[in-house]
Amino acid sequence: MLQAISDGIGRWVAGAILGLLAVAFIFWGVDFSLGGTTFAAKVNGNEIPILDFERDLQSQQAQYQELYRIEITDELQRELRLAVLERLIRNEALLQQVESAGYRLSDERLTAAIRARPEFRVGGEFSLDVYRASLLNIGLTPAGFEALQR
Repeated sequence: MLQAISDGIGRWVAGAILGLLAVAFIFWGVDFSLGGTTFAAKVNGNEIPILDFERDLQSQQAQYQELYRIEITDELQRELRLAVLERLIRNEALLQQVESAGYRLSDERLTAAIRARPEFRVGGEFSLDVYRASLLNIGLTPAGFEALQR
């Protein structure tokens, strides 16, 4: 019986701590400009660059505005920041897990996957010019994009 009470309290305390952290992020946001930090988060020692976070946040905001045609409020801004950060952390953790398991995407499969993406196609055919322009528009080189896709 004592074990059941202890387990219940442990879950409750963990839930309360996570709840407080979520509330802190929601109401105060995450300010990365202080202290000259160059990373948004660290996952097992690997840094997620602040520039990646800012680029993904801007992309998410643009998509949201285009899709819903509304002004982004401060509250929505905080929610988007938290969602983008959580996604980047989750992706980095997954990437580390895949790499530690020894998986790697072959050059041929990567090329096929990129060529199949609809955003790089014109008239049903892959367009190298559209590919390069799209990447330039989001601040990436083809090599950088391909490294991210691996």
